[in-house]
Amino acid sequence: MGTSLILELGTLARLDLQTVQDHRKYTKLYTRRPEMRRIRLTRQEKAMEEALAKGDYVKVSDAEFSRIAEALAARKKDAILHIRVNSHDLNNIKQKARKLGIKYQTFISEVLHRVAM
Repeated sequence: MGTSLILELGTLARLDLQTVQDHRKYTKLYTRRPEMRRIRLTRQEKAMEEALAKGDYVKVSDAEFSRIAEALAARKKDAILHIRVNSHDLNNIKQKARKLGIKYQTFISEVLHRVAM
């Protein structure tokens, strides 16, 4: 009886050790918290965040907010346009856009918008 009791205790000890090891694997696999990635803000986003913290933004009425939202929606660019232009004209447009400090595609879009109104 003594030998069988020792064998049973040895078997139980091995089973308990295996259970503990399995539990550790399970814990590592399923209880690991997802790591939060650091978000890099653009200069504009940083400026907005700082202005918000300072209280630079003001509350507007619902009517004013609707008017602003409609104006932004009207400016939404939802079509693609491919055109061929004279290289001299394109260089002149790029020069004018550079003087204004904007991208030439944005400048062309603005010109088209003004003509279309």
